[in-house]
Amino acid sequence: MDEVLAASGFRSQFNETTVEITVPSGSSTIPPQKFSVPGLLYQQLTLVIQDAFHDPLSHLLHYSPFKLFHNAKNGKSNPERVYGELFTSDAFLSEFKDIQLHGKLPLDNLYYKQERIIAALMFASDATHLADFGNAKVWPIYMMLGNLSKYVQCQPNSGAMHHLAYIPTLPNSFQQFASSFHPSWQSQKPDIMAHCQCELLHAVWSTLLNDDFICAYQYGIVIKCIDGVEWRVYPCIFTYSADYPKKALLATIHDKGLFPCPWCLVPKHELQNLGLHQDGVWLYLADKVSSAHWAIYNLGLSIQSPGVEGLLQKFSGVPTTNAFANWLGEGFNPSSMLTVDLLHEIELGTWKSLFTHLVQILYSMSSNHNHLVSQLDEQ
Repeated sequence: MDEVLAASGFRSQFNETTVEITVPSGSSTIPPQKFSVPGLLYQQLTLVIQDAFHDPLSHLLHYSPFKLFHNAKNGKSNPERVYGELFTSDAFLSEFKDIQLHGKLPLDNLYYKQERIIAALMFASDATHLADFGNAKVWPIYMMLGNLSKYVQCQPNSGAMHHLAYIPTLPNSFQQFASSFHPSWQSQKPDIMAHCQCELLHAVWSTLLNDDFICAYQYGIVIKCIDGVEWRVYPCIFTYSADYPKKALLATIHDKGLFPCPWCLVPKHELQNLGLHQDGVWLYLADKVSSAHWAIYNLGLSIQSPGVEGLLQKFSGVPTTNAFANWLGEGFNPSSMLTVDLLHEIELGTWKSLFTHLVQILYSMSSNHNHLVSQLDEQ
């Protein structure tokens, strides 16, 4: 396998670097320590975007969004809006219009204006075990373009999914390193490990969302596409697919905390009322996170101390600076990109368990034990 990988040149496409995180010391008299995590393999995000506009599927990309309608056969009813592709969604239409009206241009290109289009970025990541026996695993990040139809993306051999990075994990040496200076390591080990793992993930995304990408995010990239025309392409992050524990890391909230949902502010004890208009929208409060971060690293407070939790408890936050909000600005809400993960939330049995529970509720509410279930069957 090593020989095949070496011959394919796949490994040579990636850069390798170390990611530095700051480990809290647990004391105001001991400064926090830097720890370098080796083994981050990544590609420049802007180069992956350019490659996506040059690969064999680029002739299938949709540069301009549109609305899709369905007309009934008899033609008597009004046309019905069809939702199913990203490039026919209201979100894409809104972003495309905003780019046309407000898209910035670099100072050296003010007089040569290419047509402006959007590169609809869709990310996905999940830790994957490499064998049935042993602990070897990788944690890849994939990127797809929403400009391409989902019917092409879902084909296993289409090549629509691009490898962006492979996230490293904390090495075994980390525990020995942290225990050498943290006075409460034994009692706070789970909290410190969880905190540093979250710090590591966002340090990785800070490496990917670098100055080069932010420049493209603000001013676009000039790409000569397959039609021979130069377009100014503005990357825009639309979706990020991950299972719930990864969503909690990406949104920087507590896994199954007091407010467990990464999209709204429904408390755990009211989850039975989920899905109402008054749920509220989860927002990343950068000032609260910054204050909690300062208290941990400068005052030596523990991660679960009342002084830290008092700042973050109202939105179930964690004291980690969110890389997406930090690099893309306060106007970008990290929870808005998180989408339903079909594999983990539906196909692996979660939906089956939920549906069984709903049927049991119908049985308990029905006076003759099967009236409501019969209505459900009719639907």
